[in-house]
Amino acid sequence: MPKTVQIFDKFIYSCWGQESIRNAINETKRKTAVVCGLETDICVGQTAIDLLDNGFRVVVLTDITYSRNEIENEIGLKRMMFHGAILSLLKTWQEEITAGIQTKINIMIKKHSLDNI
Repeated sequence: MPKTVQIFDKFIYSCWGQESIRNAINETKRKTAVVCGLETDICVGQTAIDLLDNGFRVVVLTDITYSRNEIENEIGLKRMMFHGAILSLLKTWQEEITAGIQTKINIMIKKHSLDNI
């Protein structure tokens, strides 16, 4: 792990409810949170809803979020979506966050190619 990564022991269902994690989230000054993990209907769900209630945009990576059975997973995802979470997939999210980088690279390649003509 990079030295800049903080690892926390979580003692309650919602990450937002734990002061040390909440403080670390707030220190980033970011307003979008990407969540995934175990127990979609409990830990992931409560974290997402707490973040939404506190003004965050929340993206849930559904393909890497799990519960013990399908109904718990399904209800957890629906509950988060009802509260305003955006449901996505890891691959989709990765493509979205790197799209701007790829566009800049394409522009640089095109510009460089035209300079050599």
